[in-house]
Amino acid sequence: MEETALYGPVAQEVGSRDQKLKEWQEHHHEEVLEAEALIQEVGGLDPTGDEWIDKGEELQETLEHHIEEE
Repeated sequence: MEETALYGPVAQEVGSRDQKLKEWQEHHHEEVLEAEALIQEVGGLDPTGDEWIDKGEELQETLEHHIEEE
């Protein structure tokens, strides 16, 4: 959603030739993919198990890092 509503229009305004924006977009995309993969992993685990808690904490840290960067 944020890609469509915010970053896509900014890229169009600045132009895809801006190297810093391109690097940031790539980094942002990698972070989003990591969070989505963790969400999938957590969703497939037993919520009463230790692994679920560990992956949930990892997901929380990943999301907090992503939010701090933004």
